[in-house]
Amino acid sequence: MPQKPQKPTSNAFMISIVDTDALIGLAKPDDPLHARAENIQKRLHDSSARFMLSPTTLAEFSLVGLQRLGVSGVKQTLAVILRSDSIVESVSNGDTRAAFMLYEKQTTKDNSFCDCVVMVLATRLHADCIFSFDQGYTKNGFMLAESFIKKRQ
Repeated sequence: MPQKPQKPTSNAFMISIVDTDALIGLAKPDDPLHARAENIQKRLHDSSARFMLSPTTLAEFSLVGLQRLGVSGVKQTLAVILRSDSIVESVSNGDTRAAFMLYEKQTTKDNSFCDCVVMVLATRLHADCIFSFDQGYTKNGFMLAESFIKKRQ
């Protein structure tokens, strides 16, 4: 399991890696997580957070979103993401291998390979938090955005 290194002190901004469930929550007004997702996004934005996404998250969102948002909803959301100042971070061969090694250590279906890529990127980028509601991240030693915000208050 990757150990989260200490964040370099030179960064004047915070980094939040965005996961698929947060994207669904933001994009679907009747989703049970919609209000919480919008609140977290606003609070992170107000704290000058940089939103980072994995290309695997966008791929996972495009598949999961088809069932929950339909084709036009997925396309519309992806267009908004790609026009925003969110950064889609490249995933290297080393990242993919590290994610696979982490995935092999997972013991439940709660953490997908895509989640493992998110964790590897969070480690490499020294992310402050992961914008997700998935407790599997906390079980792997990462802080969710909602907890990060509460801790900073």
